[in-house]
Order: sequence, then C-alpha cells, then structure tokens
Amino acid sequence: MRRRMRKLMSAWTEQHVPVALALVAASLTGAVAMAVAAPYSLYGVAAVVVTAVCALFLDAFGGLVLGFATAAAVVLALRLSDRWTTASFVTDLALVLGLVASGWLTGMVSAGIHARRVGEDDGGGTARPAYGSLGLVTAEAAEARLDEEVMRARSHDRPLSVVVIRVTTTDPGLDVNARSSAQRAVARLVESMLRDTDVPFASPPDEFGAILPETDGATAWEALGPVLDAAARAAFTVREQDERRNLVDCAELHVGLATLSDRTGEAATLLEAARRSARAEEAGGAHRSSAEGSAA
Repeated sequence: MRRRMRKLMSAWTEQHVPVALALVAASLTGAVAMAVAAPYSLYGVAAVVVTAVCALFLDAFGGLVLGFATAAAVVLALRLSDRWTTASFVTDLALVLGLVASGWLTGMVSAGIHARRVGEDDGGGTARPAYGSLGLVTAEAAEARLDEEVMRARSHDRPLSVVVIRVTTTDPGLDVNARSSAQRAVARLVESMLRDTDVPFASPPDEFGAILPETDGATAWEALGPVLDAAARAAFTVREQDERRNLVDCAELHVGLATLSDRTGEAATLLEAARRSARAEEAGGAHRSSAEGSAA
C-alpha cells in the first residue's frame, strides 16, 4: 500500500493541479446551476459548458474574460426574467463566481497544454528541463546553447569551458530505483552548486555536465571543486529498503573538462572532448581528468 501511494504521489505533479481545479470548479458550478429553478437551470448548465469548452481555445487571461462575459450574460438573463431576487442571491452569486473561476482555470490548462506542444515541436529547446528539474537541461538543448556560447566566445575572444561528469555505480547490489536515486543526488549537486552563469545539463542515464561561459580551465576547476567536495559527503535514499546510503560508497565520479581552442572549433567537438576526457579518467582511475580534458 505504501509503495502504491508513493507511486501515486510521484505521478502527481504541478501540471495536474490546474486540471483537477478546473474539473472541480466546472463540476461545482454545474451543480449550482442545477439548483436554479427550471428552465433557468438548463441555461446555467449551458453557460458552464460553453465557458469550459470555449476556454480550451484560450489562455488563462482569455478564459477569465470569457468567464466574466458568460457570468454577465447569466446575470442579465436573471435580471430580465425577475429571477435575481434576495432569496436566490446566494445561489446566483455562486453561479457567477463559478463561471469566472471555470473560465480562468480551463484557460490555464489550455495554456499549459499549448506550451508543452510548442516545446515538443521545437525539439526540446533550452527551457526544456531534464530529470523534472528547473536547472538541468537536456543534452540536445545544451548542445544548442553551446553553439551560441562558442560563437559568442569567438566573437568576443573570451574563454569557454565544458565539464562532463560520468557517474559509475560500483555497488552491484543497487537496483534500478536505487541507481536512479544516486543519479538524482548528483543532479541536485550539479544544478544547485554551480554559478548562476553556468548552464548545467544531463545526458541520462549516467552523465551530467555544465557549460561554463567566460571560464578558462583553471577557473573551471575552481568552480567545479565545491560540487566534487559536496559529492564526497552526499547521501541518497534507497526507498525499497528505507535506508540512507553514502554516494561515495556506491558510485564514482569521473570528470572531464574541455576548453575552447582551435582544435575544438564547434560545439559538438568541444562537448565530445569533455566526454572523451571523462572516459579517459574512468579508464585510468585518475583523480582528475586527463591533460587533454583540462587543457583542450
């Protein structure tokens, strides 16, 4: 039962909240409309349906305006039919407020759906997060951003570095969920401890990195130092066993660094140089990356 509840809560995200609120608002408003005397109850239900359906083609502001418009139409109809009385004031007011709320919330849902579709059509732009976070972008988005940073660095004759961190699990007893928890522990460090100007990214399942604008090799190592120090003290939770594990007991971090030079003229070349440096460190077991990675 506890595992099912955890899965349910993990599936519930901020994207579901507006949908749930819109459904609740529309349902309650429809129930209030049914409480109005016939035939005006049918008019009220029709107003709720029209507001909800039309707001699906608008954004939050458009839905709010539509809600006010349908509410005004309902009030006008009640006034003209002498149904706007003291006895029915509470019900009528609830209907009006429900129409406004339904239009606004449905418009918010519509805007969220449209934004996600635009993001998918754009192929996952730089605002698309990885690992469900706000800080880590996908590897594809990072490469697109790196293209821009390379052009900017060359045009202004400024340094540029890219760091890649490979996470190698050393404990064969970790299952898939535990390995994912270890990866997320590293992801939190990368996205929270680098500088505000850096662009952290993830390349699942076992690679993280960052674009370091206006940063040479020596400065890049200084910026990366706090992340590696924190990783030595980091821990993660193995939920199935309900225990905390130290990251250093279960995994190794292999770091590769590449800086912009004549040999790394393109974003893909620079990123591959950093990855090659991380793989070389993993193969050699060195504490820091190879000379190629730190001075490429």
